[in-house]
Amino acid sequence: MLTSDTFNIKINILIAKIINNELNALFWKKKESDNWELPSKSLPFNQSFKFVCKSILSELVNNKILKEFNFRLAGHFINEKTVEFNYLCLSKKFKYSFKYNDKLKDITWVNSEKIIKLNLSADALSKNFEFIRFFILNNPEHIFYLIKNEFTLTELQDAFLSLDLENKQFNEKRNFRKWLFQKSKLKNFIEETDKTRKGQHRPAKIFRSI
Repeated sequence: MLTSDTFNIKINILIAKIINNELNALFWKKKESDNWELPSKSLPFNQSFKFVCKSILSELVNNKILKEFNFRLAGHFINEKTVEFNYLCLSKKFKYSFKYNDKLKDITWVNSEKIIKLNLSADALSKNFEFIRFFILNNPEHIFYLIKNEFTLTELQDAFLSLDLENKQFNEKRNFRKWLFQKSKLKNFIEETDKTRKGQHRPAKIFRSI
C-alpha cells in the first residue's frame, strides 16, 4: 500500500509551449540548487494535488490569475522512495509572462535538443511530450494551449506538424484546411479576425481560437 510513511510524493507541473515549431517545457533552477528541474514541490500531508499544483504555479505567476489554470495528470513514476506525479498545466489566457520570486535563480524553456545540453533526463521529458501528443491527437482543440492567441492557418498547421501527429489531415495544406473548417463548424474551433500579416504572395488572414 502506498503511504506517506513509505514513500515521499513529489508533484511536478509541466508548462508546455510550441516555440519555433518545437515542443518546449519550462524548467526552473532554485536559489539553493545548481540543477534544472521541472517546477515541483513535495506533497504535504493532508493537501490535495490541485492545491500543490497551484502552489507551485504561484511561484511563477501572479496569484490573481491562478484560477485561469487547470491541470491534467500526465503520468507518474517511482524514483527510489519518491513517487513523482506530473501534471500538465493548461490555460488559454496564459501569456507566459513569468515573475521571479526570492526562491528562484532562473527559468528556461527546454526542448528535446536542449535537454541534452543541460544534462537532464531526456527519457522523463520524452514521456511527458508523448502524453501531450496523445492528448492533442484526441483533443485537437487543445493545441491552443500551446501556441500564441492569434495565428495564420499556416502557423496553426505547423504547430500540429511540430507534434509529429500521424494524421493525414495535418500533412497536406488542402486536407488540413478542409478538416479545420469542418471542425470549426462543429465546435466553434477558430474565428477570423480583421487582421492580416504580410505573406510571400499575399497578406495572410489572422485567426484566433474561440
